Amino acid sequence: MEDVFVYDKDVEASTGSVFFNGTLLVISGNVKESASVKTTGMLAVNGVVSGATILAYDHIRIEGNTINSTVHAGIDENTLSLAYKCFKKAIRDIKKITDILNLLQSHEKVKHISCGYLLKLIFEKKLTDLPETLRQISSLKDLFYVDMSEILEKIISRLSRILKEPHSFKSSSDLHAIAEDIYSAEKYFATRKIRCSNVNVAGVINSNISATGNIVIRGGGCFNSNVSAGGSVRINGELRGGRVIAGGNVLIGEAGTEIGVKTIIEAGEKGLIWLGKCYEGVVVKIGKQSKELIGKNDGVLVKLNSSGVLRVYNNQFFFAKGF
Repeated sequence: MEDVFVYDKDVEASTGSVFFNGTLLVISGNVKESASVKTTGMLAVNGVVSGATILAYDHIRIEGNTINSTVHAGIDENTLSLAYKCFKKAIRDIKKITDILNLLQSHEKVKHISCGYLLKLIFEKKLTDLPETLRQISSLKDLFYVDMSEILEKIISRLSRILKEPHSFKSSSDLHAIAEDIYSAEKYFATRKIRCSNVNVAGVINSNISATGNIVIRGGGCFNSNVSAGGSVRINGELRGGRVIAGGNVLIGEAGTEIGVKTIIEAGEKGLIWLGKCYEGVVVKIGKQSKELIGKNDGVLVKLNSSGVLRVYNNQFFFAKGF
């Protein structure tokens, strides 16, 4: 496995997407429309990200703005748990199929019936939820995209074939190859560790930004976007429309608009929200409690008091320094 890879030009549809299994991937140019950049390590983009997908297991830093794009950093516990459960169930399904098939083929009356036809009957009568298992495994392909991409593709292809073309299977031994790949995937996800990874970007427009750690939008503002962090969120400029969700604290320079574009800000149960300036109509939420702010306010601090009740305080500028 290479440690560092520098891609010294733009990533675009004509050049193809970039997948890298290593410690650090550096994109010297921009990431353009319909392109994808995915890595198991850290990612640095020296240009702009526009109409693209950016995924990394580790931290992400984007020097330019992110426009009409999806950016995600980290691996969270829920995703790993979902993946492990998917493959655990797939193993049970394949074992059940094999057992039923072997049992049926042991009877004199059905010995002459083809393996494929018996499989079709099993799917229709006994394992009707196998298509849902396949759908869940297919969804993992976008989350575990480099080091597991080949084996996931193989599993998805073989499970799709067994559902769509059961007549192509000649015996239960054909199922063993599928089972071996699924066992490998289950072992992989059982040993994966959660990664708390951060995203740092200049500005965000019409995009989805998520991280298992913290998110910082340095100064270009955040417009009509969804921002979700397992840790804290800091937007040094404006937040105009969209939604910010943080497991920790939220700090924003200016939130909302004079015309009342819907803007929602959520912090964790033990978190705080600080807004340098806030327009009417902004909705703040901490834990399960929410409040729509009235009027234009400066230095807004939102937190739960000692009784666990949401409170909004104005002119709290001192707080921003240590936030």
